[in-house]
Amino acid sequence: IRQDFTYQNYSGPEAVDCNERIVRIHLLIIHVMSKSSAEFSLQQELEQLHKSLITLSEIYDEVRANGGHCPNEAEFRAYALLSKIRDPEYDKNIQELPTEIFQDELVQIALCFRRMISNSNFSRRGYIRTENCLNFYDTFFQVINSGKVPFLMSSFLELYVNEVRFYGFKALSLSINKRHKPIPIKHLIEKFLFNDRQELEQFCKYYSIDVTDEGVELKTLTHHSHKLNETQPLKQACLDCVDRMLNNMSPTIIINSGQPNSD
Repeated sequence: IRQDFTYQNYSGPEAVDCNERIVRIHLLIIHVMSKSSAEFSLQQELEQLHKSLITLSEIYDEVRANGGHCPNEAEFRAYALLSKIRDPEYDKNIQELPTEIFQDELVQIALCFRRMISNSNFSRRGYIRTENCLNFYDTFFQVINSGKVPFLMSSFLELYVNEVRFYGFKALSLSINKRHKPIPIKHLIEKFLFNDRQELEQFCKYYSIDVTDEGVELKTLTHHSHKLNETQPLKQACLDCVDRMLNNMSPTIIINSGQPNSD
């Protein structure tokens, strides 16, 4: 459907509305399938999500060039900021948009999360390595758990939870000496929003971090990156605080949220 609009070179209200719903569907699926044991390709879902956001951005630009206005643009510009978290081009693009878009609350929240996630000691070719924000993990989880972040954005942020947890653990491991006692399990569950002890233990096992009756031995963390060369990747995180948002919302309400694009 998205490609049909592209082939027809059509950017009317129907195209805007349809593409916005497609993005919301992808974000809903990402959260729902993170809880499921069914076979699911997260990579393919993210690929289509990114393409949908690019299509929307192009439509928004075309509508504005023709003197039009899309009432939900800020919401999806915010999602775009989270889609390529370390691409500096997205920082440049968002600053070139009208002030009401740039200063929108959702865009500002996305920019804050963008800084929290990208400013870790993440290291990969093509990206700048920064080591000055290792403790932002605490703020990351506090804000997600505050209830002030909408469900769809929270669902997007769940994609980065395991990465933030890893670099948070690494920051703690670098701050303790060899004689330091194990970190209490209860403390780590609360700080890193693990749903239960089992999830924490699975996370530690994946990164070869020792867990004893006394707590977690963070000094055993030796890996330099959260990406491991294994055939079975760590299961995507699903936060209880995000899942609870679905209790009072149906998928239809989520997908059809926002203001109408046709006047």
